[in-house]
Amino acid sequence: MKIKNILISVSFILFLINTLAVAQDENNEPKKVILKLQYLKLNDGTKVLSSKLYYKENKNFMPVIDQNVTFTAESDSSELILGTIKSDKEGYAILHIVNDFKFPLNENGFTIFTAKLKKSEKFKSAKKSVEIKDAELNFLLNIVDSLKMVDVKITTLNNEGETIPVENTDVYVYVKRLYSLFTVEKGSTDENGQLQVKFPMDMPGDSTGNLTVIVKLLDNDEYGTIEKSQNIQWGTVVSYSDDQHLRALWASAGEAPLWMLIAVAIILLGAWFNFGLAIYKVSKIKKVA
Repeated sequence: MKIKNILISVSFILFLINTLAVAQDENNEPKKVILKLQYLKLNDGTKVLSSKLYYKENKNFMPVIDQNVTFTAESDSSELILGTIKSDKEGYAILHIVNDFKFPLNENGFTIFTAKLKKSEKFKSAKKSVEIKDAELNFLLNIVDSLKMVDVKITTLNNEGETIPVENTDVYVYVKRLYSLFTVEKGSTDENGQLQVKFPMDMPGDSTGNLTVIVKLLDNDEYGTIEKSQNIQWGTVVSYSDDQHLRALWASAGEAPLWMLIAVAIILLGAWFNFGLAIYKVSKIKKVA
């Protein structure tokens, strides 16, 4: 009976050791990485490949930091290494490519852009690709019959190298604000690749009426994101001077808001009332004594 108990105890101990060893191995295994890739074409024609890497740990998503990400461009028959960038503290690895760089194209005029992370002791390998066809976005700011108009046109090249319109594609018109973009309009291009948007007449600008108009083709399946911007004096003049007599905490030449003055006055009156009441009661005690 004792031998049987000993064997059971030994088996249980071996089971615990094996379980702990498996758990330790799992903890030491490279983590699975989620990789996202975006393509952006800027105002001057510069292309930007932006990748974000992160992994899941205890139900939280953590950035993959200080890891080499290799970017490539390929067609059906060739692959070109564009560069290798280390991911930053937020998990981003971003590559800027000059506007006149020639990418390999497949028979339909597309380039496959890929971001790759090699396997390491900490992380498993990861890979993400996007297939992009180059397009041109242009817009003009015109005044027609006293109306402010934004005229957008998007074109691309066909297999013969001829310029053709990009039809039925969503375009966003924004105005740049301090911390965000204000959406003026969203529309789709017609059969000529064109879109005309009426610009608001009362859009606030800076102290001289200047503002920045931004037109975007946003996360398109074929063309990625294309962004162009232009400064123009189309805004209503807004004064940001501190010289005005304002009741506001942020105005250097102003006064405190009335609600704050009233609140402070009530607090001070209450404090003085209680102070006076305390002195009165102390004097009563002395008289009684």
